[in-house]
Amino acid sequence: MENLTLNRMPELEWTCVPAGNTVPFSFEGRGKQRHRDTHELKVHQLLVQVEGWKPVGPVTVDKVGVFFRLASSQPSSASSVGYELPSARVVMAVTLDGSARKLVTVRSALLLTNNLQCPVDIKLENVALRLGDVKTLQVAPKTSIPIPLLYAWARLFVRPVSPVGGGWLYCKEPLHWLTLLQPRQEANDLRECPVINTQVPPFRFCVHVRRDNFPVDSSYPSPTSSPVLPARHNEWVQPGHSIVLVSPLTLLNLLPYDLHYEVKTTRNSGRIKPGEDSSLHSVDPAQSVSFSFWTDGLTSCGEITLNPTSSPYVLHLKLQDSRKRILYVHLRVRPQYGGSLKVIVYAGYWLINKTGLPLIFKQEGVTADAAGQDKEHEVARCAAPLLFSFTDREASPMLVARVGNNLHPESRAQFCHKLPLTQGTWVRRLRVTPYDSRPDYVYVVGVDVRPGRGRYRDTYMVTFSPRFQIENRSSHELIIAQKCFSTSFKDPGAQSTWLRAIPGCWLPFHWPRIDKDQLLCICLRDVPGCNWSGGFLIEKIDSFYLNIRDNNGHCFFMRVEIIINDATYFIVFTDAESLPPPFRIDNFSEVPITYYQTGTQEERLRTSVKPRSCVSYAWDDVMLPPHLTCVAPGGTCATYNMNVLGEGASLTYENFIYIAFTGTFTK
Repeated sequence: MENLTLNRMPELEWTCVPAGNTVPFSFEGRGKQRHRDTHELKVHQLLVQVEGWKPVGPVTVDKVGVFFRLASSQPSSASSVGYELPSARVVMAVTLDGSARKLVTVRSALLLTNNLQCPVDIKLENVALRLGDVKTLQVAPKTSIPIPLLYAWARLFVRPVSPVGGGWLYCKEPLHWLTLLQPRQEANDLRECPVINTQVPPFRFCVHVRRDNFPVDSSYPSPTSSPVLPARHNEWVQPGHSIVLVSPLTLLNLLPYDLHYEVKTTRNSGRIKPGEDSSLHSVDPAQSVSFSFWTDGLTSCGEITLNPTSSPYVLHLKLQDSRKRILYVHLRVRPQYGGSLKVIVYAGYWLINKTGLPLIFKQEGVTADAAGQDKEHEVARCAAPLLFSFTDREASPMLVARVGNNLHPESRAQFCHKLPLTQGTWVRRLRVTPYDSRPDYVYVVGVDVRPGRGRYRDTYMVTFSPRFQIENRSSHELIIAQKCFSTSFKDPGAQSTWLRAIPGCWLPFHWPRIDKDQLLCICLRDVPGCNWSGGFLIEKIDSFYLNIRDNNGHCFFMRVEIIINDATYFIVFTDAESLPPPFRIDNFSEVPITYYQTGTQEERLRTSVKPRSCVSYAWDDVMLPPHLTCVAPGGTCATYNMNVLGEGASLTYENFIYIAFTGTFTK
């Protein structure tokens, strides 16, 4: 490879790339691989020349990375700008664009990042090179731009983009970066933009400046000379810094409700939606500031003061509802770069109700219910999570729950056994006692307590879910009932306990009678004359087939899968037409054979298979032993264990054969 130098430069074909544009290029033309000399090592390099400076390079683009070169200035007679420029650091960043194509970005070493929530105008006063040379750039929120190389030593002034009919002026003091000379050296500062309307507070923002890990410059300006106008061009401080603009105070709402706030000093107020943040530019993070916070259902009990700090700390905010019940939420104050502060508002516990029942919560040992619960919670399930905190330090740090009183108006709902709010999974029974002699209504719910994920990791998510949840993935409409209520299709009392599951739906399931056999039965509503299936357990992980028959003896197979996730059992019903049956009965004999599951008593569950034919079969009652009884003509029968492979007992039947002698025939 020939080493290219500026003194011995071959004739090259330069490609002009305007500022802000992208031009595709390639090193080699297309051709067949077998026509090339593959043993020759080829290195792809670029020479870069910025207008006003001499070419720099070569730079290898075969590998991804960030490279830089120091470009010398051209003589003023040869320069297109008309005056001599200082030496400048040119950065070439090689990244992957897609899977194979490389993108080479040529920029200056001075980056400005706008982390504000509004666009800003950047005014570049290039007084270091030429008086009166002013350029304005606009930076969108959450974006970064490199400062143009010709304006790398310009004075930087910032202001937010002014709205129509008003706005702010540029900050009085420019952004300083020339004093940071050592790698990874940092500096923080606060800037103010005066407002045109004097009745509005100034726009404040924090500036974080960091020198990147570039080598230390070989020479610096003398202490007596200006850092902007050094004595000689070769001694100019080379840019290699990152400037970040951040809000002085950011409020992050990690509550499930809208959060309202008011700044007491400036009377500025606003609303923050759940999971979003808001930037305040009227406060000074170096001074104490007082706030008031509230939600739509919870009012503030007083002001809370944020003090300047260099280490994070947590404050407790006291809120109350319309019935003076107390709730504590937390404010985590974190210092950020640039001297800014970030305030995170979060709750200790979220109570998430997925049971389909109205639930009421309170701290164990406390007479009043938890804050934020009104009359609507006694009637129906609240879709939004309920915030919870332990308000009585002397009481037990446990949680108790009951169903809403309006679910069974003529009964009394009882609180469940106390529940610890530590990570784990529990099962609780919610009882409702009627005032007469009827048995209790019992609802079994599962409770899963886990810390939140990501930025919600400081909040415990307490999820109340039904112990059983039914998913109908079949093509049939199902009727679901407890076995004790599946004896008739004409009992109105039994029909009131049935569930109807259309295809593709999810349903929470609770036992209508906890004192009866906890067995589930289903019926195909869209099949005329369909009977109930046999009962089966749903509180264990299992997978099996159901055999559902109609009045004509036709069999419909249904696949049932029972899985558990956290504290909930999921019962999934799917069609079995495309799946192989669990059993196939082949009758190779010359007589019909009757078969049925051993232990079944109903005559409709006995089926006959014709000679020289086969039928598919699934158990009519999965709770009975896996035994099959076969009956031959004449009444002889045998029972076979279907879990044991091999030859079973022989099945015989009577076959009467008559032999007649012609001599005995009477004429």
